[in-house]
Amino acid sequence: MQEDRFKGFQDFKLSLSRELSDSENSTETDKSIDIAEEMKDAVTRTNKEITYDDCLEIASHIIAAKRVYLSAVGNSAVTALAVKLKLLK
Repeated sequence: MQEDRFKGFQDFKLSLSRELSDSENSTETDKSIDIAEEMKDAVTRTNKEITYDDCLEIASHIIAAKRVYLSAVGNSAVTALAVKLKLLK
């Protein structure tokens, strides 16, 4: 797969789901290996795109904000709720 074909993690998950449903000839082990490789690649790309200083800057903006609005749909709603609970501490 091409590295920059996904616009985000949700896009990656949808594409992966489609591929898995299309590939009936693959074994479960092959599918698991493919999923693991795709996830590793997604994490590696993200790690290359954001620096520690970027994370500190983002955190300082969140800390300084009077309000933080979160928006999520589907499975991302669980992650948004987890972030909300972390920010309330």
